[in-house]
Amino acid sequence: MSFNTLVDAENFYYRYAGHIVFSVRKSTTFSNTDGITRRTLVCSQEGKSNAIIPSATSSSKKK
Repeated sequence: MSFNTLVDAENFYYRYAGHIVFSVRKSTTFSNTDGITRRTLVCSQEGKSNAIIPSATSSSKKK
């Protein structure tokens, strides 16, 4: 899919995310002397973990 401007692409993605029901954040931006060349938009939960990780001292053996 191609867009004429970065704003058009962002608006499309934000509308899509709203329709699917997830939130979006800007992850990385690449630029040069001409301006922004690439921007990465990701799910706002990307890179975050809600996993419960047992500590090294807790025992997971069955008794």
